[in-house]
Amino acid sequence: QPGGAALSYGQTMHNTLFKFVRNSMGQADLFGGDPKKLELKDLLDIYQESWMDDWFDSKEQKERYREMGKKSLKMFFEKFKKEKPEVLELEKSFKFSLGDYLITGRIDRIDKDRIVDYKTGRPKEKLEGDDKLQLLVYQIALEEVLGKSPESLVYHYLNNGSEVEFLGSEKDIEKAKITMLDRIKAIRGGKFECKCSQCQVI
Repeated sequence: QPGGAALSYGQTMHNTLFKFVRNSMGQADLFGGDPKKLELKDLLDIYQESWMDDWFDSKEQKERYREMGKKSLKMFFEKFKKEKPEVLELEKSFKFSLGDYLITGRIDRIDKDRIVDYKTGRPKEKLEGDDKLQLLVYQIALEEVLGKSPESLVYHYLNNGSEVEFLGSEKDIEKAKITMLDRIKAIRGGKFECKCSQCQVI
């Protein structure tokens, strides 16, 4: 099924940040010179190159998203430059067994002491219900597969540069595993609740 403007924009932002942070780690140098001294212009150049021009309803909508991305990246750059995080992994793939099933995924960013997931949607000040589940899955993967224990799990909201941070307890982890198993069984039983306009049950 065709995607939407939010999906196109989200992929653009994730691809842009992956390339920029990778370059800052010294793993690649697309612009010449010392990759650890990349500037805002380099980030915006990557954004331009990574831009996905699909699924926008109009030229006006596309330009609104494009400008929003520039503002978000400027905030990201200032924060990243100031904090200088020690990034260990980017787009790290993982697999782990859960009961009779195999859980696979990919983590946006693993720093020395935390897991970071970028969000292009509406920023949240407090996480409720299922909000924590994605990062808890990443915590399970990091601990059980990669043998590392994060000090915190972070949602980084790109629209305003805010972050919401927590760490799952043993109880949280066990609850997350039960939730995943329950949902897998429900889906396999044909009980799938679609909550977006981009998917369909076949």
